[in-house]
Amino acid sequence: MPSVAVVSLPWAAVVTSSPLPSHPDRRLLLEKLFNFRDLGGYPTADGRQVRWRTLYRSDGFHRLGVDDLQAVADLGLKTVLDLRTPREVEEWGRFPVEHIPVEFLHLPFMETTWDPATITAETVAHEFLAARYLDMLETGAVAIARGLRTLADPVRCPAVFHCAVGKDRTGVMAAVVLALLGVSDADIADDYGLSAEAMERFTAWVKDTDPEAAESMARHAAFLSAPPEAVHGFLDGVRERYDSIEGYVASIGVDPAVVGRLRANLLAPPISRRPGSPPTGAWPPGQRHTRPRLPAPRPAGR
Repeated sequence: MPSVAVVSLPWAAVVTSSPLPSHPDRRLLLEKLFNFRDLGGYPTADGRQVRWRTLYRSDGFHRLGVDDLQAVADLGLKTVLDLRTPREVEEWGRFPVEHIPVEFLHLPFMETTWDPATITAETVAHEFLAARYLDMLETGAVAIARGLRTLADPVRCPAVFHCAVGKDRTGVMAAVVLALLGVSDADIADDYGLSAEAMERFTAWVKDTDPEAAESMARHAAFLSAPPEAVHGFLDGVRERYDSIEGYVASIGVDPAVVGRLRANLLAPPISRRPGSPPTGAWPPGQRHTRPRLPAPRPAGR
């Protein structure tokens, strides 16, 4: 049974729930990207829904293989927002702009990644993660503000934002964007929770390719967990500190006009339905996010 939550926004307060996190069109199935998905389809408090095929979230594109290049190219991306640290970009590489021309923006949420030593046997995963996510509101303030201004520009979409595994920094950016759009806490948290299955596939891949790294990851399981309670705690913390998500973005210099443009760009018209027809903005039949039959891949060059 889907969870239910009260959504409080400047223009409305409604109770809403949705099965959409598990929508069959949400995930893009790739070989070495494990957490790539579409943020479309979520209903909002004012009766609209997030546009499909406009905003995506992902893990690190440095793993993107030759076999996946065409699948990603077919999305028609115009902008990639990389939320990783400078060191991660330097060591692992970035989105392959030489094969898929896009505007690439490096918007680091922090200067260094978390120290595994902060995890102990007594660490409660959702409490630890919620606290770290609230920290990112400060360390990532410049990145969040620039990211919101970018996503408010229709010329720069479709867009994708990502970090290394697509869960923490990406999860915070997704929560801020979806909350500003009027998506319920329940749907935001459930979307975040989809990363749990992605982390299982990622860790299985690491075990096959780098067993030593897999052992280290197993000792710090909280880093890879994705409990929806972490995002509920994060959103509650935002309201405690800033009164609302709008209050937070105003505090980092994002004015209401930008928020208005963000909503205009990323939201579809109010959901309407004729008998037997899909809701406005839903994927057309036969165009789901399953692995397409690809032509011969273009040479990766590296």
